[in-house]
Amino acid sequence: MSRPPVLCLPAVVAVVLFGSAGEPWAGPASPASPASADSPASPSASTWFILTRDGVLHTLRDGVDQPVARALGASRDLVRLDGRRWAVLGKEAVTLLTVPAVAGPTTAFHALPGRVDDLVQLVGGGTRLFGATRAGDVVELSLTNGARTTMAHFARPPLLGFDGTKLLAAHDGVIEELGVPANKARKWPVVGKPIALAATATRVFCATREGPLWQIEREAGSQRDLGLGGWWGTLALDADQAGVYVATQSGKLWQIDPTTLTKVAAAMDGWAGTVGLSVRH
Repeated sequence: MSRPPVLCLPAVVAVVLFGSAGEPWAGPASPASPASADSPASPSASTWFILTRDGVLHTLRDGVDQPVARALGASRDLVRLDGRRWAVLGKEAVTLLTVPAVAGPTTAFHALPGRVDDLVQLVGGGTRLFGATRAGDVVELSLTNGARTTMAHFARPPLLGFDGTKLLAAHDGVIEELGVPANKARKWPVVGKPIALAATATRVFCATREGPLWQIEREAGSQRDLGLGGWWGTLALDADQAGVYVATQSGKLWQIDPTTLTKVAAAMDGWAGTVGLSVRH
């Protein structure tokens, strides 16, 4: 269905950093709580970067929420490109947000030209940014001018993941690697309807509508359900070699250790508006 063209926003805009001079933003409607006293340990070594649907980028460390910057209003997805740069999928544009290394009164962002009404997801890292469209296309977006390069097409919008090097797509009962020669691309079956996908160089993690959170060993192909509850309410998912990180509809943030099969709460409420997250140590 065609829609009116999206108006391109000015290339560079200033955004007020929260915590600078002036009235600070009040924070989420339900303030995030620190880790539960029932948690076996505190995920204090982790910093959570969380985008909420109102367009605010937060950092959460040791249970303390520090809003970093407000993006362009209503937001739908977040990609961490590097330590200072982020891509935000908003209602009117894909915005490249640059946060200063030293706190100051402003941060800059650049709105990429081009349509965004058909985009349902963004993934990527470094110098690469990918999107999935409502029509089932997987595209790479230029970080310079927003130009699209089509990489694959599916009958329905796939669910994308990115491990820092390879792009992955969940569709039609499988998860497969994209952008590699067909004879080298790996593919794994998945049980259930995927709702969130994250990957490392060695593993893929997939939360499903039916509840299981699957761990797939990329080389061996073996799979297991991590258990530890039902994950049907997953809003956003991230993973690294240290663990898996989940934001849920109930507003909780969980850090899962796949080795010990334990989970620790980074927050017990306040994050039901999460649309994207990235966790770093």
